[in-house]
Amino acid sequence: MTEGLRFGAWFDGHAAKEAIRDRLRPSERVGQLAGVVIAAIVAVYFTVLYTSSSGFFTSKFTAADAVLFFGIAFLGVIPGLVRGIIGRKNATRPLDVILSISMLVAAAWFLSSFPFDFSHLADALPSSLQFLISWISDGFAKALMVIAIIASIFMIAYTTLLYLAVRRKLTGSAKG
Repeated sequence: MTEGLRFGAWFDGHAAKEAIRDRLRPSERVGQLAGVVIAAIVAVYFTVLYTSSSGFFTSKFTAADAVLFFGIAFLGVIPGLVRGIIGRKNATRPLDVILSISMLVAAAWFLSSFPFDFSHLADALPSSLQFLISWISDGFAKALMVIAIIASIFMIAYTTLLYLAVRRKLTGSAKG
């Protein structure tokens, strides 16, 4: 019981600090938008792999897989883009939860079907740069998917609870 009370007190303090820091500084907003640009570059890279028939996407990769894979890539930029535009953290946490749920589903799906061949991951890079990602193997990618599944489960719960607690702090401070 004491551990639960300590965690509750810690989380309440954490939510209070997050409420105070809800508004992003201009540099943080730029950072969010920079993250969107990086994510877009990665999405374009995978689009090149897909359209060039490089071999990264195997014959097991279906049209439904493409919608899920590229849909997640598109969805992944939305929270950062919205955060960068509106400059508030808590308002975008529901989008983070939706992204985490989507990542959980996609990682579980692709881990079970695994329609990729990571030996072709570097194919769209110039040969002088292929060493940067050519070391990533199917086994390493599968391990990352397992980590993504576990992290998504925790992030869904944490982000949901944090959103609710911070919202309560922000609306409570608006009233009082």
